[in-house]
Amino acid sequence: MQFSFLNQSKAIHTDLKQAWLNIKNNEISVLDVAASVCSVALAIFIAHQLHFEYSMWAAFSAYVVMRPFF
Repeated sequence: MQFSFLNQSKAIHTDLKQAWLNIKNNEISVLDVAASVCSVALAIFIAHQLHFEYSMWAAFSAYVVMRPFF
């Protein structure tokens, strides 16, 4: 099976559409999602600035703390 950018784009689009429907159906606030995304981005940025070896642990921790109820 050969890699196809178009097929991968369609798969990603389908997954994002399903995730959006899940968010709407569970009445998850867009602000909750934005706060989770921002906390992960901030954790990665701070870990990178402090030259931590495993910055993904900071991102994972931020996500677990900030996630609404995914």
